[in-house]
Amino acid sequence: MAKHAVTDAVLYPAAKPKVPFRRDIEGLRALALLLVVTYHAGVGLLPGSYIGVDIFFVISGFLITGLLMAEVTKTGSISLRTFYARRVRRLLPAATVVIVATFIASKLLLPPLLLTQVAKDGLASAFNVTNMWLAWIGTDYLSDTTPSVFQHYWSLAIEEQFYLVWPVIFLLSVKWARNRRASVAIVLGILVAASFLLCVWLTGVSRAWAFFALPTRAWELGVGGLLALAWPWVSRISTRSKIAVSWAGFALFIIGGLTMNSSMAFPGWLALVPVIATAAVIIGDGEGRGAAFLLDRGPMRWLGRISYSTYLWHWPLMIIPAIMWNRPLTLPEGLALGVLSVVLGWLGYTLVEEPMRALPVLVKRRSLNAVLALVLTVTTVVAGLGLSRVPQLYGGGDAAVPTAADVASGSLFPSSVPRNVTPSLEASLDDIPAVYGDGCEAQYLDVTSKECVYGDADSDSVLVMFGDSRASQWFPALEAYAVARGMRLVAMTKSGCTPADVPIDAYQLDRPFPECDAFRRNALAEIEDMKPAMVVVSGYAAGYRDLYAGSGEFEVDYVSGFARVLSELAGFTEVVAIGDTPTWTRAPAVCLSANLDDTASCTLDRRDAMDPELDSAMESVTNESGSTFLDAADLLCSVDSCFPLAGNELLYRDDRHISATAALTLAPAVGAALDSAGP
Repeated sequence: MAKHAVTDAVLYPAAKPKVPFRRDIEGLRALALLLVVTYHAGVGLLPGSYIGVDIFFVISGFLITGLLMAEVTKTGSISLRTFYARRVRRLLPAATVVIVATFIASKLLLPPLLLTQVAKDGLASAFNVTNMWLAWIGTDYLSDTTPSVFQHYWSLAIEEQFYLVWPVIFLLSVKWARNRRASVAIVLGILVAASFLLCVWLTGVSRAWAFFALPTRAWELGVGGLLALAWPWVSRISTRSKIAVSWAGFALFIIGGLTMNSSMAFPGWLALVPVIATAAVIIGDGEGRGAAFLLDRGPMRWLGRISYSTYLWHWPLMIIPAIMWNRPLTLPEGLALGVLSVVLGWLGYTLVEEPMRALPVLVKRRSLNAVLALVLTVTTVVAGLGLSRVPQLYGGGDAAVPTAADVASGSLFPSSVPRNVTPSLEASLDDIPAVYGDGCEAQYLDVTSKECVYGDADSDSVLVMFGDSRASQWFPALEAYAVARGMRLVAMTKSGCTPADVPIDAYQLDRPFPECDAFRRNALAEIEDMKPAMVVVSGYAAGYRDLYAGSGEFEVDYVSGFARVLSELAGFTEVVAIGDTPTWTRAPAVCLSANLDDTASCTLDRRDAMDPELDSAMESVTNESGSTFLDAADLLCSVDSCFPLAGNELLYRDDRHISATAALTLAPAVGAALDSAGP
């Protein structure tokens, strides 16, 4: 997952009423920014440097709560209008400039098919709901995997949402309290405890929601807030102790950066590392000693001042070229773009942030800040709607409807995207089997199949479809087979769950996947009970390489686990195993949208699309179990090449699944293989 955002509370010294300005916190902001940018640039020295966002959260909570406490101490209340006006002036102009610039760059440089998604992501950023939007699409198994060019706005959205609710809660906490500081501390302490416990629990259930949601991240800002509220007591700590605590916190940053990595269950308990480290450095109280010796330096303070705009620019600068070139950036490229983001950050700070923050008319007339927010939001919406208008995505005339034989041979592969391409490139992601729309594929937390029935529901002859989404993609062909032969088709598939008996992690949850093991056991027991005439098994074998959670060698364990399942099934029914389908480096529809008159540039070498050694091993154990192996690559590729199109048909809905249209076209070939395997 991409990380890290900063806000005005992190970037600017306190506005009136004044609180002591901490020069070392400027340097701490710079440290957090360096961690973020080098992480995204691919510097591997500190694999856990994604913790920069947590540093910003704690600092932001510390400064904002300190400002609110200072104001209520001086005036007896809080001016919400003034608070929100400052937020608008300091954050929205720079964010809007980057959003609109990213829209323009995307229009000029990215494949047209991606523009609608870019527009959606940009609008989510403009309305400060990027975190919720990313969590939502991140848990959608059918969503495309291209990173969002606005992915970095997620943490800015969290802080904006925090700013929206925290001043109100703060105001209500002190309104009738005798001891205002204690009252706020009690309320905030309860919220921090609840948020932290929710974070720990949800990290084990859905890492995407735990990572992106305000309720699971608020505790980090809250820790900073509690530190601000406790400052009268913290300030009494001896200087020697503060220095020791400060250096301990700085050391913890280094330890966390060296030992943590993106495969760990973060945030959860692990988020305590950067949160505690940041709080410890802040406790150091600056004064040029402790970690402030390193942080309170001119270059660090300068970088801290421009960190907001630098952060806004760095991600689109890095991700747009990576998407355009369809490969990760090299380290020199990433570092060069990181330096460029600093230059643009300085320009953004100088030309946008500071002038808008201090514009006299906006400072004096708070109501105009609402007008400014409206104008900037409307500007972003108009730009986003304009970007979302995708041009016609075809280059040639109509093409013929292919047969199953045409698909593999490439004989009808058109040189241009045909006018009657089916599904259209824009609708490719929606060309999915009916099992999804019918809710028949088990989801991540399910341990039993939906057992949806198709074909002749009253037939005694049963055909079972068993596996993961690579099995579900064949549903149109299997349904056609079942209908033609009067069979009852039972769908027993689960998202991201291999049919092989091998330990894996959950793809979207980033944790062990006991639900998959339970599903497999239950499904095999249910299949044995129903005594089907045939079971068709398929799974994304190569796709589980990075999710393998065993202690041995992946290929050996996976093939052995697949063999055990086949042997169990072959003991009471006929089994057909369908091999892997091609995996593309980019969704063919995306490639074709950028090459409407040069479809040949979107073909893929068969050796690159498949895992020949793993496929061969899978075929061997299938044959040894007495089952039938159907090589899917033979249905979709020639000896040398795999094609994205056959006649007027788009063969793939994304980078790893065939389209429902293609599955139906291949139904005769699949049916012939099933007939040859039958009793």
